[in-house]
Amino acid sequence: MNATYFEARQVHEPIGTTTLPPWFDQFLPLDFNSSILDVGCGLGGMLRALKDRGYMDVRGIENDEGAIRYCIDNNLMVHRYDIRKLSHHDFDKFDLIIINHVIEHMPKNLIINILSELRLMLRGGGLMYIGVPNAQSNVGSYWMYEDFTHETLFTSGSLYYVAHMAGFNAIEFLDIDCTAGTGYFKRFIRKLLLRLYGLNKQFWNKVTRSIYHGPSPIIFSWEIKALIRE
Repeated sequence: MNATYFEARQVHEPIGTTTLPPWFDQFLPLDFNSSILDVGCGLGGMLRALKDRGYMDVRGIENDEGAIRYCIDNNLMVHRYDIRKLSHHDFDKFDLIIINHVIEHMPKNLIINILSELRLMLRGGGLMYIGVPNAQSNVGSYWMYEDFTHETLFTSGSLYYVAHMAGFNAIEFLDIDCTAGTGYFKRFIRKLLLRLYGLNKQFWNKVTRSIYHGPSPIIFSWEIKALIRE
């Protein structure tokens, strides 16, 4: 029998061990009856963390049979859907859709359409959170090839592009300096070191006659975290 994705990637995420990232506090609904969908929910860690936070209507969609069975066995509401074919199904509307480290696994020619379909699943005023590996980070090329199923990586500019082409009008990049949830001293030190890191990049860009795309925010963290809305 062939291994599942999570087995082959040596990912074992027992339910209950995942905690919500600190930047989630910037956009999680105040109403605990809000409907939340986790697209590509994997082994359900995010779903369990949301339920533990108090959210009542939390659902996931996943395509890995082993992951789905694991979630259902742990009393999570997860259904099997191929996100490349969302238009083939009727869905409820959601106040928040989370799609965390998923679209980089999709063929590039499908990503805009997937985001467009997800946009139609949002209620008026609804939000979508996207997390993707960052090609501009120090480990960008590593993450491109560490996961054999990655089709692409993103920069802030390319994520901005696909979001707008999918019909979203606003995109906000979150926790650019990676200080969310840290104390004052650690924030100060990290921002200082990040400033020095950026200056070093600027220096060598000048030496090598290299440039970044001017309108795109420069983000060096290993992942890009963004909130998009209509």
